[in-house]
Amino acid sequence: MKPAIAFLISFPLFAAGSFQDAAPVVANYTLSQKLDAGIVETVTNTTVGNPADGLLVTDVVQTGPRNGTFALMRNSFVYTPATSGSVQSINASLDVRIDVLNGQLFGTGWELWIQQGSKFYFHDFAGPATENTFLRLGGTGVQAANFSSFDFNTGVINSSEHPNFGQPMTFGFGSINGYNYAGMGTDTIQLYFDNFSVTINSGGPAIGAGAILNSASFAAAPVAAGSLVSVFGTELAPAIAVATVVPLPFSLGGVSVTVGGIPAAIHFVSPTQINVQIPWNVTGAAADMIITTNGVVSPPASVALGTAKPGIYTADGSGTGQAFVFINPDYAVAGPAGNVRGLPSRPALGSDPNANNRDVLIIYASGLGPVDSTLPNGANSIDKLRTATAPIQVLVGGIPAQLIFAGLTPQFVGIYQINVRMPAGVTPGNAVPIQLVQNGNTSTNLATIAVR
Repeated sequence: MKPAIAFLISFPLFAAGSFQDAAPVVANYTLSQKLDAGIVETVTNTTVGNPADGLLVTDVVQTGPRNGTFALMRNSFVYTPATSGSVQSINASLDVRIDVLNGQLFGTGWELWIQQGSKFYFHDFAGPATENTFLRLGGTGVQAANFSSFDFNTGVINSSEHPNFGQPMTFGFGSINGYNYAGMGTDTIQLYFDNFSVTINSGGPAIGAGAILNSASFAAAPVAAGSLVSVFGTELAPAIAVATVVPLPFSLGGVSVTVGGIPAAIHFVSPTQINVQIPWNVTGAAADMIITTNGVVSPPASVALGTAKPGIYTADGSGTGQAFVFINPDYAVAGPAGNVRGLPSRPALGSDPNANNRDVLIIYASGLGPVDSTLPNGANSIDKLRTATAPIQVLVGGIPAQLIFAGLTPQFVGIYQINVRMPAGVTPGNAVPIQLVQNGNTSTNLATIAVR
């Protein structure tokens, strides 16, 4: 089956987040510290700013060398990707001034900090601060891999541990300082901060709201394990790519997908649509889908799961109009003559009272749910016949048809085949509804066949 790339749904782009604190106040920040013995650190408001009004961090340090680290997290600088948009990178800036009243400061770093739960991560701003003068430090295009973690309990820095840009994050600033006061006695260092700014560069993959759909009918969730789904959004992939092998790959065109933490096999990717198989082994009433594109992780999108919710594939990939229903044994499309370009077509015979004279239909569908024999994610069913375990009924023009088989197609991954004999009494026409009834769900009446 070809991916339905002609049918695209437009979803609004997320706006980038922007945080500005031009007059920081102590009460709006939460302080975390890791200080060697012999350092006393306080944070106060000050009228010294750039312009007036800033924060003053005062360190009173005994004879060194000693080390001190602090992070001031701005309580309201919280960004939630799931509701505000995915994070591609971060821009940040901070005005810094240092007054060393006596002694020497060495190994000083000025950092953008991110807090996620109990974990802290920092990224060094470029450039040193200057004495008695404010200097604006900052960085642009900062990505998750540019951060390192810091443990305020142990003081351990881990450069291989990074924040998850798909999860909520609180922003702040701080410093990792080294002090050298050997032989100088107690000394005082004053650190001034002002004009803290953070801008989120929204980008990378983002799944649209309610945009994980049955790949055949484009019906909304719930979706069934093992079935193909179409996922719509923005920046999902850098370019169009189609899987050319079976089993389907778990990475295609720089894109990978997980559902409930389980890698999903991928059939097709494009910037605005991805077709993937819901893993057979995903469980629960709902699961989070996460798309990773060239290392950038999307916000998670929850999708409801169900035992079965069937849909019929159609010729134009829209889920409506001429159904992908073929007549056995000549494999003509059950439609008006010439209705599907490049394929033979004719109306299905359903008016003969002799059942043996009425046509047998082969229906291609998605969402029929579990089968009677397990198989790996991404695999087809060429090795054996697999039957859908949830009972299913086929209606042609509202009349039940005789079910012959319902299960996985041998060659296509995640696609089901239903064989039925045309029922008697169907009113002839070129657009007769054909529907699937399963697990309390009835597919749309907008998928049609021709009947004579």
